[in-house]
Amino acid sequence: MIILLLLRRMSPRARHITGWILLGLIAAQGAVGYAQYFTGLPAGLVWVHVCGAVLIWITALLLLFSLRDRGPLAGPGAGSAAGPGTSSAAEPALPADVPLR
Repeated sequence: MIILLLLRRMSPRARHITGWILLGLIAAQGAVGYAQYFTGLPAGLVWVHVCGAVLIWITALLLLFSLRDRGPLAGPGAGSAAGPGTSSAAEPALPADVPLR
């Protein structure tokens, strides 16, 4: 379903690839689960199954994070006009003779 939504919205190719990887990992995880069921839960397959679950989470988060684009980063002059180190109206400066504790 995720892949179909990505294709329908004409999203960038990197998102399509991540979606297909996620779908492939889920299918592989199912195959490993069936193999565990029919072979009596061998220890090696348990490790493969746990690693597959971690890879699915990582890929799902990568896909989720790739769906939001916040645009380019602001340059050094895009913040306050006063520059760094100066105080703004929201945070008043302390007098120089007040000790900080």
